[in-house]
Amino acid sequence: RSERMIVSILAVLKCVAAYVPVSPGYPSERISYVLSDTGARVVLCDSDYVRLFERLCDSSTGIVPVGDPVFEADLLSGYPSTNPVTEVGSGNLAYVIYTSGTTGKPKGVMVEHKGLVNIVNDQIAFTGLDSYINGSSLAYSNYVFDAHVMDIYPSLLTGNKIYVVPEL
Repeated sequence: RSERMIVSILAVLKCVAAYVPVSPGYPSERISYVLSDTGARVVLCDSDYVRLFERLCDSSTGIVPVGDPVFEADLLSGYPSTNPVTEVGSGNLAYVIYTSGTTGKPKGVMVEHKGLVNIVNDQIAFTGLDSYINGSSLAYSNYVFDAHVMDIYPSLLTGNKIYVVPEL
């Protein structure tokens, strides 16, 4: 959990792609399975975990270390700073969360943008977060669980602050 994780998630969505949160604390077999099952072409990871993902990913998967300022500056230098023009529809995939795998192999649950928007709008209405000016919320759920949606998106969409609780 970090602000870099939130920025990375938003970057993936901005690219009209879907994100698949994977914990580097997962057993190697689970990480390999999820990456293989999704056909991940790019893995964004904390620079501390580059070697782990290089070992577990297919050779065609790009590994992008997030949080390495030199790498990020070099990577981003050739791109415009303006927002890309994209066409994201409600049926586009937003993210995939893998279940605990009680039947043997974890299964990916695919969440489209319409499902994400519906749950976030319900959460905003339930909490009244949109009526707060300069409000703040706490992001404490692990990003590999659906609960992360309630922690980050309602605050982002209402212009409020998010305080991210670091991993303990």
